[in-house]
Amino acid sequence: MINSSLHIESLPLEQMSSCEKVYIVANNVSSNSVDVSVKQRETKISIMQTTNIDADQKVKENDTVVITGEISNIGYADTTITIEDNLPNGLETKKVEIIRGDETVDKTEYVGKQFVSVSSKIKQGETIFIRIEATVNTSRIVTEEIKNKITVVPGFGEHATSNEVIIQVYSRINNDIESEVPEIEGPGVEKPEVEIPDIQEPEDNEVDPDAGDTEIEKPDDGTKPDDENPDDGDKPDDGDKPDDGDKPDEGKPDDENPDDGDKPDDENPNDGNKPDDENPNDEKNYTISGYAWVDINENQNKDENEQIENIIIKIIDLNDKNTFLKDKNGNEIEAKTDKNGKYEIVDIPKGNYNVIFKYDTNMYELKASLQMKDYIIEKTNEKVAITNNIKLESDATINLQLIELTEFNLKIDKYISKVIVNTVNGTKTTEYGNKKLVKEEISSKYLEGATVLVEYTIEISNIGELAGYATEIVDYLPTGMKFHSELNTQWFIGEDGNIYNTSLSNRQIQPGERKIIKLVLVKTMTKENTGTTTNTAEVSKTLNVKEYADMDINDNKSKAEIIVNPATGTIMTYLLAILSSIAIVVVGVYWVKKRVVGKEQI
Repeated sequence: MINSSLHIESLPLEQMSSCEKVYIVANNVSSNSVDVSVKQRETKISIMQTTNIDADQKVKENDTVVITGEISNIGYADTTITIEDNLPNGLETKKVEIIRGDETVDKTEYVGKQFVSVSSKIKQGETIFIRIEATVNTSRIVTEEIKNKITVVPGFGEHATSNEVIIQVYSRINNDIESEVPEIEGPGVEKPEVEIPDIQEPEDNEVDPDAGDTEIEKPDDGTKPDDENPDDGDKPDDGDKPDDGDKPDEGKPDDENPDDGDKPDDENPNDGNKPDDENPNDEKNYTISGYAWVDINENQNKDENEQIENIIIKIIDLNDKNTFLKDKNGNEIEAKTDKNGKYEIVDIPKGNYNVIFKYDTNMYELKASLQMKDYIIEKTNEKVAITNNIKLESDATINLQLIELTEFNLKIDKYISKVIVNTVNGTKTTEYGNKKLVKEEISSKYLEGATVLVEYTIEISNIGELAGYATEIVDYLPTGMKFHSELNTQWFIGEDGNIYNTSLSNRQIQPGERKIIKLVLVKTMTKENTGTTTNTAEVSKTLNVKEYADMDINDNKSKAEIIVNPATGTIMTYLLAILSSIAIVVVGVYWVKKRVVGKEQI
């Protein structure tokens, strides 16, 4: 008699109904035990939140805040997610977008709403973005900062919550915003009081009767002492009247006669009856410049022959809804590094900006103070180097330091994911997930002529630094296995009898990324071909932009094995039947002999 036990792993039975798929894995099958595991395909979501507002920057009324959530499916199954963001008081939604590759979907139904809840499908290994653009309304903010988090709820699996972003605010409640408003003239604006001596100016051709015959000691203008009238030269005025025409306008300071033409233009630049600080047309523009280089010796310095040209530089105008900075004609401003690695962008108004550098991320790694970020350029999501927010109030120097990527390494892993056994008695399908070794048993009664379909999963992973291509994959067809092209449209048989796949030849594999392909082979069973079948696959040809060879060819091959044997239960049944027959014969012989011996004694 065969004893069996059932072992459930990884998932409580009451939760099994919530799974998209449940895989039954049979391991360690023997004559006295059966170990069965129930395992759910893992779904795991990661979420990272960023904003266009720098940590030390404060927003005020009607400023634009852009919140971006980067959502990645790092599990092993496709799923549907719900992205939820309950925006803090004071942020009013203007635009909500879901960005997937070069596709952008506007979610206009959330404009003006505080709670955003968007559903979207996300494939295994895929990254999508949610972009929320909102306007600041300080009348609804009662604190000096607002905080935001994004939550992602998958179809099954654990919820994911983003990092928290904190935005500093000039709120109307704490009156911080008043410090940012420039002084203006007009009704209701109080000016500081200036104490003026109460001295009455004498009329024409009159002498102050109170003064008597005493000569006034250097009054300069007859009204103010010397320290309040620095321009007349410490000499008494001719005659009794300070402004008698002997010297034009010297009896009054400039602030009482600003535009009289007595001074050259360089001392009176505004000629528009306004002081300098009230004439915005005189604001100075600034320059952003720098160098781009590849730090070959990694000494953190730009050395000779390390410069790199044709790096594209753009400026994001944080003062204008995060658009690219434009010139007077409305064209986006763009610079490129020259043969010396230098760039320069001039005539930039005072304001807040980000500077981005577009370079070949397949060849270089970013170093120093800049950060890597996905940014949409001409509706295409690209990886760029970007600065933190820059408050431009003087000329700025921003350099791009890169390190050359040199390691190229593609790795292959081969697994058995599913086995289908067809016999005259029916069909049995077993999902294995990804296993290197699996076992199947077929009743001896139905073994002859049975067909075994084996589905292999082949994963190609980039574990190096350089992006590249697996331009050719070869599978060494084992003896006894058959290839059917109708089951494998991406594979073909080569002249050497092996099978080949070139479907990844135009699909770049980034560092840390993997690609998956499938292969189905068929084995027709006989009593002579039972046992272990080993199948090996290899990344036979690769390519990268630098034409580097794969640095480790030892991980370019991988194998998976399947063992097909007659069912042990059937063999035991036959053995028991044989033993029973033998026992019957022995008992019968013994009984017959006993009777014969008894008769002889009589």
